[in-house]
Amino acid sequence: MRAEISNLENGLGLVGPALHEAPSGEVTLTPPGWLRGIGIVGAVLLVVWCVVWDLGSVALQFQETTPLAIRMVFPLVGAGMTLFTLRLLLVRHAWKVCPGRITRRTHVLLTGLVWENHYKGVDAIEFRRGVWKSGKGHTDVLRFRVRGRDKPVNLDGLSYDFDESSHAGEWVAAKEEREQALGRSLGFREMFRLMRDTSSDSMRKLDVAQEEREQALGRFLAERVGVLYAVVEETVPDPSSD
Repeated sequence: MRAEISNLENGLGLVGPALHEAPSGEVTLTPPGWLRGIGIVGAVLLVVWCVVWDLGSVALQFQETTPLAIRMVFPLVGAGMTLFTLRLLLVRHAWKVCPGRITRRTHVLLTGLVWENHYKGVDAIEFRRGVWKSGKGHTDVLRFRVRGRDKPVNLDGLSYDFDESSHAGEWVAAKEEREQALGRSLGFREMFRLMRDTSSDSMRKLDVAQEEREQALGRFLAERVGVLYAVVEETVPDPSSD
């Protein structure tokens, strides 16, 4: 089953969790990437925004002509964004799996703080295919059910995401191949059409490969926990309406 997970990427530019198996048989899955979803540039922009906003909020406290409401709201917004940024940069978690139990391990960098949430009595691993109400897409998630709990628990961070750098390389290769076939450089409109066609084709392939890998991971987890694996479909709100 582990080999099935390893063999499904097929060079399609999918980035997924790291898997470590201890001699005892316990499996630890760690979400990929330090700044998954925002990148280094996004992290730098967040930090700069927080510093500038917080300094501005402090300076406002010394401006007696500034309305009291503004002097109160600005620090609250800054504090909220600062806490969000610190959590994004410093909080890490991993999932540990063994027969009958799943554990979420959380630690905070630079502080030594570590805690674990143990879920005993796991009785099913599910791949939830969430079809948007508009019918224009879907949001999938791996989750598990625990006896005595009404709501399932999502396995946060264990999805497979697209590596955008691989898509850029694919487009460059397609562009070079087309130019060699034509014996000339592509015009702007030709490049735009090629980029659109390449992106659309890649996304279809990646969507299929992403679901295959996540389902393979779900089956692997169910096997290790010793429970049933199920695929369920639900209707969920469009991301824009959340």
